[in-house]
Amino acid sequence: MEQRFSIPRSPLASAFAEQERMAELLQAVQQIAHIGFWEMRQPQDEVRWSDGLFGILGVERNGFDGRSESYMRVIHPEDRQRIEDLLDRTRRGEMVPPFEHRVVHHDGEVRHVRCISRMIPNDDGNLFYGIVQDITDQKHAEENLQRLAARLSTTLESITDGFFTIGTDWTLTYVNGEAVRMLRIPHGQLLGRTLWELFPEAQGMGFEQRLRRAATERLAMSFDEYAAALGVWFEVRVYPSDEGLAVYFTDITERRRAEEELRASEERFKYVTRATSDAVWDWDVTNDHVWRSEQMYRMFGIAVSDVEDPVGSWEHRVHPDDRERVMQELGAALASSLTTWTYEYRLLRGDNTTYADVLTHCHMIRDGAGKTTRMVGAIVDISERKRAERLQKIAEDQVRKQASLLEKTTDAIIVCDLDDCVTFWNHGAENLYGWRAGEVIGRKISDLIHPDPRDASALHDAIRAHGEWRGESRERHKDGEIITVESHWTLVRDADGNPDSIFAIKTDVTQRKDSEQKIRRLAFYDALTGLPNRVLLTERLRQLLVSDSQATRHSAILLLDLDDFKTLNDTYGHETGDKLLQQVAQRLVSCVGSVDTVARLGGDEFVVLVVPVADENRTEAIDRVRRLADKILLALRQPFVLGNHHNYFVTPSIGITLFSHAQETIEDILKRADLAMYQAKASGRNTMRFFDPEMEAVVAARVALESDMREALLAQQFALHFQPQLSAEGVLIGTEALLRWPHPVRGMVPPLSFIPLAESTGLILPLGQWVLHTACTVLKRWSGIPGLERLSIAVNVSAVQLRSAGFVEQVLSILEQSGADPTLLKIELTESVLVDNIEDSIAKMMVLKSKGVGFSLDDFGTGYSSLSYLKRLPLDQLKIDRSFVRDIQTDPNDAAIARTIITLGQSIGLSVIAEGVENEGQRDFLCEHGCPAFQGFLFSRPLPLEEFEQFSLRVGGRDCTH
Repeated sequence: MEQRFSIPRSPLASAFAEQERMAELLQAVQQIAHIGFWEMRQPQDEVRWSDGLFGILGVERNGFDGRSESYMRVIHPEDRQRIEDLLDRTRRGEMVPPFEHRVVHHDGEVRHVRCISRMIPNDDGNLFYGIVQDITDQKHAEENLQRLAARLSTTLESITDGFFTIGTDWTLTYVNGEAVRMLRIPHGQLLGRTLWELFPEAQGMGFEQRLRRAATERLAMSFDEYAAALGVWFEVRVYPSDEGLAVYFTDITERRRAEEELRASEERFKYVTRATSDAVWDWDVTNDHVWRSEQMYRMFGIAVSDVEDPVGSWEHRVHPDDRERVMQELGAALASSLTTWTYEYRLLRGDNTTYADVLTHCHMIRDGAGKTTRMVGAIVDISERKRAERLQKIAEDQVRKQASLLEKTTDAIIVCDLDDCVTFWNHGAENLYGWRAGEVIGRKISDLIHPDPRDASALHDAIRAHGEWRGESRERHKDGEIITVESHWTLVRDADGNPDSIFAIKTDVTQRKDSEQKIRRLAFYDALTGLPNRVLLTERLRQLLVSDSQATRHSAILLLDLDDFKTLNDTYGHETGDKLLQQVAQRLVSCVGSVDTVARLGGDEFVVLVVPVADENRTEAIDRVRRLADKILLALRQPFVLGNHHNYFVTPSIGITLFSHAQETIEDILKRADLAMYQAKASGRNTMRFFDPEMEAVVAARVALESDMREALLAQQFALHFQPQLSAEGVLIGTEALLRWPHPVRGMVPPLSFIPLAESTGLILPLGQWVLHTACTVLKRWSGIPGLERLSIAVNVSAVQLRSAGFVEQVLSILEQSGADPTLLKIELTESVLVDNIEDSIAKMMVLKSKGVGFSLDDFGTGYSSLSYLKRLPLDQLKIDRSFVRDIQTDPNDAAIARTIITLGQSIGLSVIAEGVENEGQRDFLCEHGCPAFQGFLFSRPLPLEEFEQFSLRVGGRDCTH
């Protein structure tokens, strides 16, 4: 039957606790934060710094020339270019996240700072704000914490017990190497999984009951458990914490087996059970025979196969500096009347190179005459404890060295004795409180800085109870002024663990409070108009949905977009556009009630959130919102005065949606308003539209098609069909690979229905990669089939694919993996693909061209044809678009265009192919004017792979143009 018991704190745990306390004290000394602020006016390059920033940057005020270059000079040379780039981005109006860099003081000291910068345009130029926080001590503290964490991790990995931690949700959060070995499950399959997933057979058994009891009742427990799945007995020790359970376990299978074998010998069993450590030994003093447990090997790597090993073999493993002392103490113990003996020494490990610090406990058995006949004992490896003690001493030395720095810090450092009297008061405290050190040493701190003695009493009670207190408090300056400071009070203990003094670090947080307010303004309000931004609008909308549980109360969202706002920006500049947005914001605010919200989403989009009115039905709500929209339309129809541009007129398009209960989501509400707004634009602009469910149906259909496309990619529903390409002599010279989607429910989905959607959603990238891979696989297949081995395959590539960063590497990788001949792969590009970024397109084409890949310009003549870039492109072929071929016999313009393309291709050395050839008249016209190749229904429709191969083998070299 299990009993509640407590595990005494081991020396090793005490050492760790003392070490952690010293590390926390060191971290408290080093984590002293400062914040500075600067603002710069552009383009004048006028800079103003706060006093705090001069201290952080190590710059004297009389050496500051008021220019931005002064800031850049103190930035570490390795960080300077990166910071200039980030500040340039801020000047361009980008929202740059907080960033960190180093600064170099005039004496060479390097400090770390964190920065936040923002740009706010105004009539005189741009105001450029920055907040700088000294995080050097934080960086040092983080490095110390990382070292402590690494040290703890090394310790846990070095122990010979299996060890893992379990979170409160029963998932494994840490597993050491020994546990992985004993559980026979890879490390990656243990972390993040619950104990019951890993060992379902343990559920409902005593093991689960003990663990749950340990977690629920916060009991430390120890028990033996048989793991049937592993066939192993474990000794399990469980220690609860706020984070869950820490579990140590040791393989005791051999011990259990030995216990069964040794039952006949009750005397030895009794002596062995007195040894509580891992490594047990039994010395028959009379015969000088020593028996050792297998833990001796596991702990120290010392072989235990020779059960009659004499004690001398142990003696020579004792460190030479300890040997004489230990043997003298052993002899004295043997000659005494003692029944127990404990001693420490260093023991040579099995590797014969390193020593372990050990502690030996033994029990002596004597005969009737008092002579020792047997000694039974256990050896405990205390190397980690000794190491911790050494580290503790080093840490204490470091703290003493750091103490001299306390006087130099700009924050207030105060030390009091246990009677609350000041024993240390640095220059930072003098500056913060106005009291000189000579005026306060020996006086009670509560009489000096605490306005209310009750606050001082409660503070010191908390420090004594919990060891520390941190937070903000209202305290008194020497002149009587009440100031707000951030404090960290720590109870300092002496080497014996007894309370010794109270250590406090105090910081003036006035500037930080101001900065936090400014940051909150930046986070929740639009910098240009002062209106709530998207974040604050979303929060108010969420609160409204949660608080308004009555389905009969109707709220509304009005989404406004200014018509042709881009034209204003392009014509008169962004400064004029900003003025318009500010005036629009003012008029919108004047139109709504005090409980409603006007927000700017960004650009020229505004939102009005209309809160519900009690006892108002839906019809009344619609009428009220409609009147509000009419009021807004009327207000915005009035002319705007924008600097020199008088009587500028602008019109809005307004989308409106009503909502009435918390089951609706913010995303759905805004989406409906957005759909209604676009309906207003489609209806001629300068109007309003309420949300129509049919609009949502169109969007839903598009979403459903996108979902089907994603499933089709996973299920490999797509297929390639191949349309033959023939020379003017009727010889099959290649094919174009065309993507088809035979949907199991929709049937054959037309490419025009899904290709544009794939491009807009980004699905064209995996889809295009599949097309390229499949086409190259077919080329490799054909390389071994006579009659098909020299056929080329043309593959269409979209603008999204070509512009993707890894397009060239992707094509080359597919060619290499498939083994296809690059000279038989032809990539078809449209003119619109090339026009957007001609230089980037040419660079990518040149790389692939150098590897043998060919290029065909598809739909030539339908887009933005320009000889100036056409002659620069590494093309192999021009393709006459089907729109010209269709009416080539009846439309003189189409005929002239086709002849021009053929002549152009011949003159610049490019082959030409006409697509969409459907009758003999079209073919004959093209042949007559020198077109060398054709593609179209006259010869064949696009065919599945097997049908195309049958077609090509059937046609062979025969003329199939007649």
